[in-house]
Amino acid sequence: MNSGSIFAQMNGNWIRWSEYRIHDGYIMPAENALMMMYDAVAERNEMLCYALNCGRRLAAKESAEEVCLDFVSHYGVIGWLTALPADIDFQEQQVTYLRYAGYVSSEKMVATKDYIACFFPQGSELVQNSIAQLTNRDAVFNKVFSKFYGEPVAWTATMLLALYEHYCCGEEMAKPDLSEKMARDLKRRLELKESLGLSMHISFKSALHCSYEMDSLRTLLLFTYSQAQCPADKQPSPLKRCKRCGDIYYNENNRSEFCSTKCRNHYNVVVFRERHRSDNKKKVK
Repeated sequence: MNSGSIFAQMNGNWIRWSEYRIHDGYIMPAENALMMMYDAVAERNEMLCYALNCGRRLAAKESAEEVCLDFVSHYGVIGWLTALPADIDFQEQQVTYLRYAGYVSSEKMVATKDYIACFFPQGSELVQNSIAQLTNRDAVFNKVFSKFYGEPVAWTATMLLALYEHYCCGEEMAKPDLSEKMARDLKRRLELKESLGLSMHISFKSALHCSYEMDSLRTLLLFTYSQAQCPADKQPSPLKRCKRCGDIYYNENNRSEFCSTKCRNHYNVVVFRERHRSDNKKKVK
């Protein structure tokens, strides 16, 4: 089975609100925002490029709040509440075991009540119980998609920046004539091992049916990134940097050099003018 068939069997239903705001360092829906559902899996390549370009903006020292608010406004919250626990059914347990320490606690074990409270900065944990059913997800997503749910800006900013920096390391590694020390350092930085929350469900209806469930946009982004950067057929990555504006875009055409017709035309005009200016200088001499 290839990654394409996994994506085809993956539930991509995700919620984004029409407007988000920053509250005490958290990103959360605005008070009068409207809920919208979309297929995140269908938009995974565009989302990945948007995430990488947000990381590029962070690397250029743009405001983390503005950049993360921009990303979330397009694709919804990351889903950190469900991304961190080792068990998707954590809310039914008194203690939650986390995949990583250093987020809500220095330990990998935290009281479930305290863990959930970390994502409701205003104190209210009101949820709309029909949202999980609408998206065909587990009940815990009623919390993730709640209007009172919030995620720390810093967590999302760190993830976006790390993703972009990893992409940049790949670009550097592809350059010729690297020193042995530089190559060794880049290889070390390119090592990436992540625990992703992708669950499988096999059921029988008229025949055996298999479906996959992502626990967060983090899992979807990292899985999409790994498939794009490490294609099974050893072809060049479809992720490319625009020759004119520097944005990262997705195109499976190996000859593609620009993210848009506008960038290609602008680049060609600049090249033409520079060549014309150079020719005029030669004539004057």
